[in-house]
Amino acid sequence: MENLQERLLVSFPNQKRSGVQRIFCFANVDENKKLIRWIRCGATKRTDLGVSGCVVLDDILHIVIQSKKKPKIVSIDPNNWRILGTYFLKRAKDPHCLVTHQGKLFLASTGNNSVYSLSIDNNLIVGEEEVWHFPDTSFDQDDVHLNGLIFINDQMIISAFGRRNKEGNWSKGGVLLNVVTGVPIRDHLEHPHSAQFLNGLLVFAESNIGMIHLGRLKNKEDFDFLTIKIGGYPRGILIRKDHLIVGQSEIRQISKSTGIAINAENEDLGSCGLVQINLKDYTFSKIINLSTHGPEIYSVLDVKCCLPSIEHRPSSFAFFEAAKTFFQRLI
Repeated sequence: MENLQERLLVSFPNQKRSGVQRIFCFANVDENKKLIRWIRCGATKRTDLGVSGCVVLDDILHIVIQSKKKPKIVSIDPNNWRILGTYFLKRAKDPHCLVTHQGKLFLASTGNNSVYSLSIDNNLIVGEEEVWHFPDTSFDQDDVHLNGLIFINDQMIISAFGRRNKEGNWSKGGVLLNVVTGVPIRDHLEHPHSAQFLNGLLVFAESNIGMIHLGRLKNKEDFDFLTIKIGGYPRGILIRKDHLIVGQSEIRQISKSTGIAINAENEDLGSCGLVQINLKDYTFSKIINLSTHGPEIYSVLDVKCCLPSIEHRPSSFAFFEAAKTFFQRLI
């Protein structure tokens, strides 16, 4: 077995449901050599849409598979990329962010405005329990687009777009909310995503205006913020020692929730790829373009793992990929 080392993993959500892209939605990206190696996530059905949240707990990688019918979480051993188990979510709807805290897994359930704790047995997910629900929202539809969560000083912080305006759109009602105190850390945001906190640094994306917010913790609750505009639709943030890696997606021209044309006035829609931001002088540059592999990125994370097999790569013919997937289901 190849020596394990930290490698960059990237998830691609909202992939095309036809052809090969729905099968290839999770990858190891070498940002120096500009190479991508795909990681198999098990059998894929036409209702599956891609991968959103990803996290490691006790050396097991758990990834969230989006689906119009049966969303699931696949558990994988990164030492050999063997799939250990698949848990089909029973209560959570339209799952997004997946995080760990004090040895537990927590999931942002966007489709019913809730946060769930996931039960673990022998490193595999076996159940889910709601632990928080956004006040005055429904239990069966997406009211505020609760999409992310982190923990700061053992207090849960969620990100949400907020309530829709009269036209049915999310505009500037987004919030980073401390659910323990009920006090926003930041509000009046346009599509907040991907909050990360490490060593006193809070970073999140205000995706709809291409902005990255960086906040230095100055006491237990307050931050000094600065912003960097990188363009596109940033989502997926990794904090490293001296720089950030940020996923950048194409700006949508059709709303996923309403089907209405949006951003018609925006000439710079950006492209799918990775952006590096220097934490000393806050300069940034695009380090790799991934637009040939999908239009959007959801998660970026470093994971200690072996190098994925180069054999797991898309064929130029969708039929062969469909055949591979069919036989995977039989195994």
